[in-house]
Amino acid sequence: MTGICRIALAFQVITFALSIVPAANAACDYGGADEQKLQSIIHLRSEFETTQTKSQRVSDLNCILGWWERRDGEIGDSVSDTMLTMARVDPNLFFSFMVSHQRNYQEWLKELPTLSFVWYSAPPSPLEHKRLACIKALTGSEVDAPSAIELRDELIARLRTIRPAQVE
Repeated sequence: MTGICRIALAFQVITFALSIVPAANAACDYGGADEQKLQSIIHLRSEFETTQTKSQRVSDLNCILGWWERRDGEIGDSVSDTMLTMARVDPNLFFSFMVSHQRNYQEWLKELPTLSFVWYSAPPSPLEHKRLACIKALTGSEVDAPSAIELRDELIARLRTIRPAQVE
């Protein structure tokens, strides 16, 4: 079996596995007050950064997708930041997962500038540094499948066009 065939087969297996893994995660309790919701999302982001198991990360991705579909107000900002962290921490898994969730991914890309790159506090804003760090981390990151590479490249292109905004 050639290298290309192995990669294609591996991608199909990963895509299938990602589509059937249930979101059995305490951070997926979508009820409660806004403060509880924000704490759940922040916990999810921290968990994704520190966990080493693929199955837990897939569960976290399913959970954040559920949060994305239920976002509103400040929660949308936190969900978007979490998705950006997930893309940076495990690009291969994140973009392979998003291949099966194109509608949500495209919505996120469209809303990314207003959700993750608007600063509501006094200057200086750390958002330009965050934007450049994300571009650097994603550029050349290892992503196996061609369709996942396309999504990674779309995010990099989007990040390159964003100019962080300051709102006082």
